[in-house]
Amino acid sequence: MDWLNILRPTEIYKDIEEEEVFARNVQFLSSASILAIIINFFHIVLFALHLDPTKSVENFWRWGVIVSHSISMIHFTLMAILLRLHFRDSKRKKKFIIHLFQFTYLFLIALGISLTILDQLVTSAITPYMFACISTPFVIFLQPRITVIITSLSYLLIYFLLPLTQANAEVVLSNRVNAFTTAGLSIFLSLFMWNNLTTRFSQDRIIRKQGEDLEKSYQLSLTISENLKVANKTKDKFFSIIAHDLRGPFSSIYSFSELIENEISKMSQSKILEYIRLMKTSAKNTLLLLENLLDWANTQSGQIVYSPSKFILNDTLNSILELMSPVALNKSITLQTKMEEQFEVFLDKKMMETILRNLIANAIKFTPTDGQIEIQIFKNENELSLIISDSGIGFPQEVLETLLEEERQTSTSGTQGESGSGLGLVLVKEFVRKNAGTIRIESEVGRGTKVRLAFPDVRHS
Repeated sequence: MDWLNILRPTEIYKDIEEEEVFARNVQFLSSASILAIIINFFHIVLFALHLDPTKSVENFWRWGVIVSHSISMIHFTLMAILLRLHFRDSKRKKKFIIHLFQFTYLFLIALGISLTILDQLVTSAITPYMFACISTPFVIFLQPRITVIITSLSYLLIYFLLPLTQANAEVVLSNRVNAFTTAGLSIFLSLFMWNNLTTRFSQDRIIRKQGEDLEKSYQLSLTISENLKVANKTKDKFFSIIAHDLRGPFSSIYSFSELIENEISKMSQSKILEYIRLMKTSAKNTLLLLENLLDWANTQSGQIVYSPSKFILNDTLNSILELMSPVALNKSITLQTKMEEQFEVFLDKKMMETILRNLIANAIKFTPTDGQIEIQIFKNENELSLIISDSGIGFPQEVLETLLEEERQTSTSGTQGESGSGLGLVLVKEFVRKNAGTIRIESEVGRGTKVRLAFPDVRHS
């Protein structure tokens, strides 16, 4: 045990004193105060019952004991109340309570001295001083430099006060020696107990910190593991789309271009235009697929950030309809809009373009020739509602339940065998969520599909 380090408080020990040692003293002295009140009361009653006015010396001794224990009982009663108030008011400043502990340590030693000096009137024992010096280090934990000073001063006091009530010089000498031994033992106990307690609290802190670090490491490893699973799943999906969904459109474009190159001299102009239109449609579908693929990859990696701005939703919708019109025209599908006013919104424009493009593309994909698609925008209380309905083939309930689930998402061919990646609705769901909106899909086989979007806090003009 390094005695100098014990007497020289470090920052860590100061922190331990203000936290763990303080809590231990509050908890222990709350119970010890009640016990001290009972013991003091017992002494007062016992000595009061044996008062004898005919014996002046013994009577003075008994009154001295009664007064000392009465003061002690008052002190511990007040301390019990103050500690109870501390429990109820956790914001009470700790400094006052710490000073109370220091005063109580000093008070117990002083009580032992006063009772020992009084006892010399009728006995030669120094039992109260010995009891106070030995028991106090177990009851109250204070910094050793404080306990050393208090105990050393207590010995000097008892050294000079003993002759006042003890006439026998041999007894005084014996008691001084015994008191010195007791004081030395008290100092050793206070040093030993403080070192033992602070070491244990310090180790507890290290163990708690290691436990917290292990928990953080475990949570981090779980996060990394989940991210790796997502990344692996994203990679597999990415290559699956490249291998399957992109290969078909590019093969179609290549086949038509090769056919035109080899047979152009034998083809009529109308046939060439038909092939070019097919190539254009295939290229447009491929472009849409690539845009969805890039957006989806960015959402998986967290690179797409929600960035709202003011814009007119009607203009954005008209731009998307202009882009999708050739595809709809190829299937003789009528695109209708129902917008009674201009709607200025505060949403992420790029995300809204992706949402509209995918929903309209899906409606065209699953609507047969000569079908109809209607897009409505209207304000309902504090929400902007957007409904895309089609007269397409519809979906059964079991398919409808999986349309927005990425884990169970599969691509379904359109009415003319159009292929897809299965990413469109996944992107729509994610982008609607980022814009604080909701999406609901209603569908019935043979009667078409209706997609309802709702966005809050919409500004319109």
